[in-house]
Parts: sequence; C-alpha cells; structure tokens
Amino acid sequence: MKKNYFLTAVAAVLTMSAYGQVNPRDIYRDGQGLEFTFDIDNWYVSYEDSDEYSWILTAGQEAVGNVVIPNEIHGEKVRIIGAGAFRNWDEMAGVNPNLTSITIPDNVEIIQMAAFLGCANLKKIDLNKVRRIDYATFVNCTGLEEIHIRVPAATMKFGWTVFNMMTEEGGFGTDVIPATIYVPKGELQNYIGKYANPYSDPEDPMTWEDNVLYEFYKAGRLKEEGDGPVEPQTRGDVNGDDVIDVEDVNGVINMILNISNKADTADLNGDGVVDVEDVNAIINVILKVK
Repeated sequence: MKKNYFLTAVAAVLTMSAYGQVNPRDIYRDGQGLEFTFDIDNWYVSYEDSDEYSWILTAGQEAVGNVVIPNEIHGEKVRIIGAGAFRNWDEMAGVNPNLTSITIPDNVEIIQMAAFLGCANLKKIDLNKVRRIDYATFVNCTGLEEIHIRVPAATMKFGWTVFNMMTEEGGFGTDVIPATIYVPKGELQNYIGKYANPYSDPEDPMTWEDNVLYEFYKAGRLKEEGDGPVEPQTRGDVNGDDVIDVEDVNGVINMILNISNKADTADLNGDGVVDVEDVNAIINVILKVK
C-alpha cells in the first residue's frame, strides 16, 4: 500500500514538472495517504470566498497514525484542510479510528466543515496559525484531550457546532467533546467575551457561533496557555466575590434594567434569560429556601 502511494506521488511530481508549474485542479498524493487539490476554495467554501490558489487537503481518510501536513507543495502553500477531509463517509457518525496525531503547518489557515468529524483516536491538536474553523469540524472526536488555539480572539472565526456531540437521532446537542481548549496567553477574557456566551436559543444551532466555547468555559475546560484550571463561575455570585448576598441581587436587577452587562452567573435558573425569576431565585439562595 505504501509503495502505491509512493508511485502515485512520483507520478504527480513528474506530471507537474512537465507543466513547469502548478496548474489549477492539479492533484497531488503523498506517501501518507493524503490527497491535495490545487484550487481556490470556492467549491468548498462555507464562510468566505477567496481568489487565492493554494493546495487544499481534500482527502485523508486512508492516513494512519501520525500525519504531518506539508507546508508547501512545489512551492505553493497548503492553506486549507478541506471539507470532510478525514471523515469516514461510510456512516452517519463518520468514525475514523486511524488518525492518532496530526501536525498542522504555518500556512494552513482554514479548516472546513466536518474535516475531523469522528476522528475518535485523535488525542491532541495544535491549530498553529488556523484562523477559521467551520461547522462540525471536531464533532464526535471523543478522544480529544487538548486543543491549542494560537491566534487572538479578534482573528479567529468559528462556525456552529464545531465541538459538539451528535445525538442518537443524528442531530447535534449541546453536549461537547471532552477536550480542554487552550487559548493564547492574555486572550482568555477576549475568547470568553466573544465565544462563551449563554445560549440565546439552544434549539437553534444557527445561533451557536457565539456559544461555541460556552460549555467548555462552564466546565472549567477553557484555559490560557500555561495556566492552571479555570474554575467555572458560580451561578448567583454576580460580582465574583465568592459570596452570594444582596450585592448580587442588585447586580441582577441592574442587568434586567440594562444598567450593566448581562453575565451567565446571573441566570440562576439556566433558561438563557436574566429576569425577575432570577431575582427570586437568588433571594431564595440567600434565604436558603429550596
């Protein structure tokens, strides 16, 4: 099998050498079982179009073990991991047990939808310079323990249900994969503010972009590089002083009156809305009323 990959790669090199340059729609296959197409990403696009030709990793389902994506092929960038590149398309959950680790080089900026869906034995991933991660990219990656994001929150763009688990019915729930997500030093609050908001509508996945890191944050699995565990916030402790008292009641009222910004610690009943029911709930906590 590896011999076949090698021969295919040699054939691709010879074909391109005959052209004297890389041409649109050229295909390159390497000895790891990866296939690349030289193209603009208009067919594969889900969030933005591009006029820049680059290599797109279009297929990697046959890759086994530790995979290293090249930074360039014949002097042209590998910029995109394409839609469903490592997904097993033969089943709904897309389970691909073969991939155990992957190295993403500097030139890769975009990971398109469902690229790693079901890669259950992938343990750790360093996203390096990736700045866009599309819909369902890491769905059902049940073995992922660490995801390292290296770009600022202002630069990063997420699709919806990027890290979610599939339900038994084949849809997406609010349960997420077990990984801990690390963001650059000094960027934690920026990521929380941009992507760790309470659900505006848990039933509508199209609203989930702003909530993509919310479940990780609640569980203390959203951290800065080099930091220890981030403790999840306690509902009711609105001002963060580790005491639930009348100051927190005032804080909830100020949020209802739009005097201060809303925080998920004020949503005591977890319905996604800060309102008078949360005022009653926090008073009951203070009075120790069940």
